[in-house]
Amino acid sequence: MELSDLARLPQLDRLPPVVGLITALGIFFASLILGWYILWRAWLRHMPICQELMGLRKRSPADKLALEAKIQKIKRQNSRGRVVAAKR
Repeated sequence: MELSDLARLPQLDRLPPVVGLITALGIFFASLILGWYILWRAWLRHMPICQELMGLRKRSPADKLALEAKIQKIKRQNSRGRVVAAKR
């Protein structure tokens, strides 16, 4: 072995931990993605809350109007309650 070969050895000693860390992170994220995919295919895609969060459940315009009417009714009730409470 020459002197230049010995100078490169410490750099090569650092390589296995870096490769191990990258491999561990790769396995972690791959298992996370695979687990999510399996859960999605098996259960989550059938749940309405997950469909809404993922943007897969489209509401009809009539449903949107009914929901908006309910929201406005609740807002009116809450604003009336605040006024009554302020008068007391």
